[in-house]
Amino acid sequence: MANIYDVAKAAKVSPATVSRVINGRPGVREETIQRIRKIMDSSAFQPRWKAIDRNRLLVLLPEHRGALESGYISRILSGICDVTFASGFGIQMQPFIPQIRNNKELRQLVMREGVAGCIIITMFQGYAMAEKLGLTQTPHAIVGYKSQDDGVHQILLDDYQAGMNAARYLLSLGHRKIAMVSFKHVDHGHQQRFAGYAAALRDEVDANPPVCVEVDSATVEDGRSAARRLLSLPDRPTAAIITNEDLAVGFQSEARNMDIRVPRDLSIIGFEESDTLAYLDTPMTAMHIPAQAMGMEAAKMVFGQMTSKSEDTGQKTPIPTHSIHLPISLVARHSTQAVE
Repeated sequence: MANIYDVAKAAKVSPATVSRVINGRPGVREETIQRIRKIMDSSAFQPRWKAIDRNRLLVLLPEHRGALESGYISRILSGICDVTFASGFGIQMQPFIPQIRNNKELRQLVMREGVAGCIIITMFQGYAMAEKLGLTQTPHAIVGYKSQDDGVHQILLDDYQAGMNAARYLLSLGHRKIAMVSFKHVDHGHQQRFAGYAAALRDEVDANPPVCVEVDSATVEDGRSAARRLLSLPDRPTAAIITNEDLAVGFQSEARNMDIRVPRDLSIIGFEESDTLAYLDTPMTAMHIPAQAMGMEAAKMVFGQMTSKSEDTGQKTPIPTHSIHLPISLVARHSTQAVE
């Protein structure tokens, strides 16, 4: 493995210049930076301090405003911290900026920050990384959907089964006119929830065909608007599945404003990331998203990848990549009941 002097010699610069590039310090021309980084990447260079200062994980967050206000993100972070702090590590958070488009740039970031590995939290498919990110040389975990499994470690939700289970629960209560309100289906998670719901209705011969209202943003007001659209139909549904927490809050509130009684006139199941749905005037039955468990499993996954010396050869042996699918469980409350 090359050292800093080998890199300096190959790049025809001083070791001090290489050090500036490693630490992200100014004073080096962009052309020289790129030459040094190319040599470090091709020679699998690691600075000696990286092997010593391996007591932090880098957590890359969605860049959009308000990410930390999201119940989903905050609970994932809570799970990451629980495991990381208990292991004697700390975390360093940064936005996952669009400029990080490939494995080389990400590994250079990990090297520059002197961290042991990284956890990347995604929210929507549209925010997912480039398909060729290829993180196999860096201890990592991706929390949230990535559009194909190309050798990365990732924590996923079983959204398809959750959508199916929600529909089956309502079918078991005698409902046959079941609608769905969902964030737009370019997002993979919501798309899969719809697919599971639709499959459950197709399996029930006397159920109505799937009906779904897609919204462009997941806000309380969007939930209200969706309720007005669905519940004003001449043959309105007797039950609804709402695939987002804020949408569910708005939907149930607007149903009440329309003098539709929950659950007597309408049963509702929401998807929740926090305890909000449990404290509505009519506590809502929900598919509970295990966001904190996702964070805990992500941290465990990164620690599991940290290489150890083989007793036989003394060489470092990486752990094979894999994915973990976590279930979304149904929590029955007071917003659902059997058809009278």
